[in-house]
Amino acid sequence: MNITLFAYLNIRNPMVAWEVAIGRMRSVSDVNSEKFGVSVWAYSLLRKYAMSGLDRRFLNELLLESVRQQKFSNSCSRLEDLYFFESEYDAHAALERWGISGCREFVAKVNFSVNRLTKVDSEWITSYLDSDERDWMAHYWSGAVLGEKPLTEVLASGIGYIDRKDLRRRAYRSIIDRWPTSTPLLAMACCAFAEYGLEDIALVRPAIFKWERSIEGAHFIDLRDLNLHEEKIVKALSSCKFRSEIPPVILPDDDSSFFSLPDLSEMDFSFVNDDCLTEFQSIHQSANKF
Repeated sequence: MNITLFAYLNIRNPMVAWEVAIGRMRSVSDVNSEKFGVSVWAYSLLRKYAMSGLDRRFLNELLLESVRQQKFSNSCSRLEDLYFFESEYDAHAALERWGISGCREFVAKVNFSVNRLTKVDSEWITSYLDSDERDWMAHYWSGAVLGEKPLTEVLASGIGYIDRKDLRRRAYRSIIDRWPTSTPLLAMACCAFAEYGLEDIALVRPAIFKWERSIEGAHFIDLRDLNLHEEKIVKALSSCKFRSEIPPVILPDDDSSFFSLPDLSEMDFSFVNDDCLTEFQSIHQSANKF
């Protein structure tokens, strides 16, 4: 089913900028062959909580996933799936309530091919994510409304095309500024996704995992399509070149390489909290997918 949704895409985050430049939003749960990683949005939130000492929020996100697995397994996951709003008005209202109304420039329409969709009231998160209480989690997943001014957020599984070309161009320019010699790879991904819908090409895959007594966060770039679909990629580049639509590229000085990978290590994190580690292991074992 194809629907129109609206997303907040903060391209100041480099991994968001990479995906926006390609024009793609894809949920982890849409990658059926592999159950690996978390969504860019979820990773960004967990990293913020870990680095800001917001341990309770980190734990509650994991507990929310545990409640979903146990009692609402047909609902989309906050860890795997994508966050949207039903309208541009709702997106702007959310930014207003969250105190970031100055970021309206990052709201974009997304043409989304949905596999599964869950609507919930984000006011439960705003009001209770810092709380030691747990009863609210079932209310959140049931779709219950909190108070008189609910703010509906849409969790969705699938893949979408970002409609705003101006935002995509801004995202691409930010990658040029940050990792100029990664642009040959990014340009290939932009053309191949636009021309042939290669859904995984150069896909950013953030992941969280256990390492000894800590929770670690890291990123990977999926490069397998470069070998699997070489002919399509070449044709896509030719088509874009014919239309003068190939984005600018900057080649490495090293003659032995065609591109460099974006260095996402600045987005890595390490987090030590025994309660979070125990809950993380529990949901990992239950789902075997993070």
